[in-house]
This record gives sequence, C-alpha cells and structure tokens, in this order.
Amino acid sequence: MFLIDTLSLELREFSGRDLPKYAILSHRWGEEEPNHKNFRKKRQTHLAGYQKIVDCCDFVRARGHAWLWVDTVCIDKKSSAELSEAINSMYQWYQNASECYAYLEDLAPEHCYGSAEEALQRSAWFTRGWTLQEMLAPMRLSIVNRAWIICGRTYPDEDGLPRVPANERPIWHYDEMLHALSALTSVPVRILNHQRSVYTESVATRMSWMGQRCTTRVEDQAYCMLGLFRINMPLLYGEGNNAFRRLQKEIVQDSSDETIFMAHSSRFINGGILNTKPSAYEHGSCVRRAHLFDRPPYTFTNRGLRLEFLPGSMVFAEPGSTKKLLIALNCRVDSPAAPSLAFLYLTQMSCGHYAREVVKMHQIEQMLGEAQIMRWKQTADAQWSPRSGTLQKRSQHSVDMKEIVTPVTVYVHWRADDMMLCRNPIAVYTKPGSW
Repeated sequence: MFLIDTLSLELREFSGRDLPKYAILSHRWGEEEPNHKNFRKKRQTHLAGYQKIVDCCDFVRARGHAWLWVDTVCIDKKSSAELSEAINSMYQWYQNASECYAYLEDLAPEHCYGSAEEALQRSAWFTRGWTLQEMLAPMRLSIVNRAWIICGRTYPDEDGLPRVPANERPIWHYDEMLHALSALTSVPVRILNHQRSVYTESVATRMSWMGQRCTTRVEDQAYCMLGLFRINMPLLYGEGNNAFRRLQKEIVQDSSDETIFMAHSSRFINGGILNTKPSAYEHGSCVRRAHLFDRPPYTFTNRGLRLEFLPGSMVFAEPGSTKKLLIALNCRVDSPAAPSLAFLYLTQMSCGHYAREVVKMHQIEQMLGEAQIMRWKQTADAQWSPRSGTLQKRSQHSVDMKEIVTPVTVYVHWRADDMMLCRNPIAVYTKPGSW
C-alpha cells in the first residue's frame, strides 16, 4: 500500500504491521488527474489534480496526519496485479483510515450555510459508484467543500482527531449531517453512524443503495461493491455486465440471503435468475431477510442454478403440471400497505430448464386464491390486504395454484444467454409432486 508523505509529497510503500496511521481522500476524478508514475517523478505538476493533492496534504497535515492515501496516485494502474489487490482491499483501506475527507469540488462555500440536504444534493459525489463504499466504510467521515472547509461530520465533535484547530467547527451539526446523507442515499442513519454494521442489511437493500449511481466502466458497477458483500474476485475488464453476474454468483455461494433473487424493476428482467444491473434492486430498501422455510444448499451447475424446496416451503403449481412454479422466498417486503412475502415465479422452457418471469402482486392473488392467501398471511405474520380489490374480482381464465407437498428440484437459467441455447427438449429436472 502506497502512502503520500504529507510534508515532502513523496510516495512510500508500506505493508503489514509497518503501516502507519493515515488519512484518506474521497473525491470525484476530474479530467486532469496525475497517475502513479508521474506523481513519483514530480511530473505534470501543472495539472489541477496535482494541485488538489497538494492542497489536501496541507489540509490533513494541519490536522495531525503525516500520511495520506489518494486513489489516483497511490495505485499503479499499469500493474494489473496491484490494481486487483487495491480494488479488492479498498473497502478495508477506507475502513482502517484515521479519517476520510470527502472533497466535494462542486460544493461552493456560499451554499453551505443553509440546509445540509439542500447543499449536498447539488454535488455529483452522490451519483458515483465508487463513493458509496467511501461513504460507508470509514469510521470517521468529514465532508469538505471546494474551499477545504469542513461542512459536516458523521461523528460528534468531541469524538475528535489529533490537533484539530480549536477555532474550527463544522458548519452543520453531525445529526443534521447524518439525516441529510440518509435522505440523499437511502442508507439508514444507524448504518452511517456505525451503530449497526452494513452487513446486517439484506443483499437487496445493499444493492438498492447502488441503484441510482453510475460508473465510467460497466464492470465497476460490480467491482465497487465488493467490500459491501465481503467478496474477493478477480477483475476482468472487458466482460461488461457479466461482472455483475459474477458478483451475484459469489454472493449466492457465500450467503443464504434469498433477497438476491428479488427483482424490483421489470425493465431489467431478462429471464435469468441473476439480474444484469444494480438498478434492478432500485426498490430493495424495503426487503428484509426472514427465516420462514428450511432450504437445502443451492449451487450453480452447468444446467443452471440448482434449487431444492422441501415440503411445506410454499411451492405452488397448477394441478397436474410443473410448467409454472410460484415459490415463496425467505424474505419479507415491508411495504407501506402491509408486510408481505416475496415470490419467485418460474416458467418451464422448451429445454426443461426454468426461467424467471415478472409477476405482480395482483397476479399472485389470483393464482393463490383465498385459502392460500390466508396461509400466506399466517406465514408472513402480517396483516394482508388485497392490492387489486377483493378476491372475488378474479380473471375468468385464472387457475388456482396448489401447494406441492413433495420435494421439488429445479434448474434455473442464471443468465438470459443460456436460454438461446435451448433448442431441443430434454428431461425436465423436477420431481413431480402431488396435490
């Protein structure tokens, strides 16, 4: 790990126990940023990005920091091995920093003397993918405006740093700061102030925080979230959306959190069990984990994702057929109307595998019927209220789905590309049930 000496501007490499205390900078990259090699050789000193680092060194040195980490120059991006190590370690590096300073270059000083939320919503810092982990990981985060004035912190003033200037106070109280960040990012205050770990939130909720953010490279939509899920995986720039699928596969293999199978935006459903973009979880903040049914381990195979369901785990199908399955997931949706269960709707393809389809709440009501709805209500431990009117207003073509009372095993395509390979029908990978 390379660090900048804030006095001499020299880069020095540290490892293991030799690592000193350091400050860390969070910022948006501009068009004139120096790289590792040129910074070491004191080239391109005329660039705006170089002056930003110089100003930051002066700023943090005045607050007692002898060392500083900045992503533009402390990572040698010409080395693929070093880049991979840095991206896989970055969440931990931000977490271990004595203080993180988020430099909002587009936040003018005159905008900082009103409401924190109104001032911060002007900044593009909240729209970038990489800045999400840079906001969540540090134990101490300070927001700094264009003039290098601290506007607010995510911790109380008395929980201070070494040699903070006595006449310097953040413009916003830390409570106002936390609530402004929460309003702009949908991240709960309890996560921002580290009263609860980010890992206590469901996978769908953590994905939803990334939903409205963007990255320059498509692959970085996945790579910038590795630390949020404690995942390490190799970087393959050029793989496009497959990077996000690989991230989901790693999460599935490491976690039993079934909220990952939720998709909250039909615009991004492609038939595969895995989503193609974080935007598919844009409403995932209301999805919670719940242990309602026992599940055997699920695994990825060359036939797709293998899912097994035990009797009593609320798997429904039309009588005498397994072409369409409605499967209750181990999660709850805390909607404003009433908490409810979440379902996975699968349709059998010509090759015998299954693909995911979009299913809306009123369609589930029609499929299950009143008797099953009552059991759903008891299982979810919540008040259920129909969202499509009364149960009597059902389509004349709808067929009640009945619960399968024997074990069921299905293979589900994990990406849409696989479905294009299904030309000839093969055996159906299900155990026929009885109703």
